[in-house]
Amino acid sequence: MESSKSFGPFTPQEFKQASDWLTENNIEFNHFRDLEAEKRFAENSPENLVNQVELRTQTFLGAVFYVQSQMTIIQEEAFKKTMHLTADEIPERFKMAQIPETTHPERYHNKKAYWSRLLLVSALAYFLAKFLKK
Repeated sequence: MESSKSFGPFTPQEFKQASDWLTENNIEFNHFRDLEAEKRFAENSPENLVNQVELRTQTFLGAVFYVQSQMTIIQEEAFKKTMHLTADEIPERFKMAQIPETTHPERYHNKKAYWSRLLLVSALAYFLAKFLKK
């Protein structure tokens, strides 16, 4: 069973690779550009700093392409694998355990506030006792 699906967004380099693969495998496809996304990427805004950094890795986000094609499930899986459209999994050795300060910051903030108040009160009591002895 074939169904028409859209894939993307692709940079011009990725689109060339995708179109070469689809042509090589005799799969008909249509392509279209996302003009709205191109306008957003062309703006000089803080959000685009990440995109500008990618210029150094030879990935230019000046044009945004999408591919629409009717593929069989097997072709779709092969296309996704070739174009790296499947979700990456982080190997176990690189996964970080949950850091308690980030998952429950209020509990640690309250604990820090308690200890800082206790330190302040004890310092005041020390100086008050020292002052009263004189």
